[in-house]
Amino acid sequence: MRVFADTSGLFAAVVRNDGEHPRARLVMERLLQQGAEIHTTSYVLLETLALLHSRVGREAAAEFDRILRPLLRVRWVDEALHARASRRFESHSDAKVSLVDCASFTAMEDEGLGACFGFDGHFTREGFRLLSAGEDLTA
Repeated sequence: MRVFADTSGLFAAVVRNDGEHPRARLVMERLLQQGAEIHTTSYVLLETLALLHSRVGREAAAEFDRILRPLLRVRWVDEALHARASRRFESHSDAKVSLVDCASFTAMEDEGLGACFGFDGHFTREGFRLLSAGEDLTA
């Protein structure tokens, strides 16, 4: 299975007091057990590290970078991807959709990824499927 990991899923998987932690932890464990390819972008990686640093602390961010980041297939956002994501961001009708989201959507389309490990409803509105703990993750 190939999936995209959003900040909302990665953060929830490692932060015990996050409301989605139990479900996120279960999904992450299942993905890793099944040898899933977990894709993300450098923008999501940066956003996750910054969020962990500001809300949980420097050590949490460093631990994430040391332990979980090596398990991710990171697509480094280059000038071309950034430009396409920026155009999408500028033309998006939902003011709550971020540039990071737009880069994620664009990268997912480029890579043919239809499923997202995360809890951000913007992904479903863009036509992607959010993974849940109860579903068969092999599909």
